Amino acid sequence: MPSLKRVFHAVVMLAAVVVPPALAQSEAASGDAAPSGDYDYNRPCRYYLVRHLPAPARCLVEFQGSWGVNAYIDGDFIFRDRNEWLRWRDREDYKHWRKHEFHWSATQSSNGAAPSAPEAPPPAAPPPANVANAASATPPAASPVTSYVCPAQVTVRLSLSQPVAGWSANDGEFQADLDASNPPHFSGSILTCYYRLGGQPGAFMLYRSVSARQCTARRDGTGIDCTP
Repeated sequence: MPSLKRVFHAVVMLAAVVVPPALAQSEAASGDAAPSGDYDYNRPCRYYLVRHLPAPARCLVEFQGSWGVNAYIDGDFIFRDRNEWLRWRDREDYKHWRKHEFHWSATQSSNGAAPSAPEAPPPAAPPPANVANAASATPPAASPVTSYVCPAQVTVRLSLSQPVAGWSANDGEFQADLDASNPPHFSGSILTCYYRLGGQPGAFMLYRSVSARQCTARRDGTGIDCTP
């Protein structure tokens, strides 16, 4: 059997919404730097493409048809390929965006540090407790918890991304396991699960929308627990 690495680079993972090739050759971008160092993580995926900005990981499926297996994943961001990631890797604005500091200001103070925020006033003192009723007070009911758990294993169908002259090929199915080295990530309203395929970490992703007020990572590293 040919090595799984060669098979992986000859295929497009999972049937999905494919972006027309023309998308990769879109109109000239308005520049690859966001004004004032800000970054909007919730724009439509095409917004990042035409401006040559790092795109959120949720855009991987939409760009897969144009970028193929060259797409490079770095945390919660994806790039057209590794060379594009190398051009962004050491930029000061991207370092902040990668830490979810999306509204970091590019304006620095004279010593190179960002100006500090004004000190918040001390909190107001709480009202005096009613000692007579304190013992009989009823504690508030706990909010219900909903768990979102990533599937431990998924089956991925692989096929040639383009025909090879003189050759025929059949589709193949492979098992992708939840990637322990890339814990599930929740950002905004999107839960992303990362999978390892053929020894390659983060080779495949599942993601879903989550409507919740507050979410925390599960202690076993398989998803999140949320309150409405």
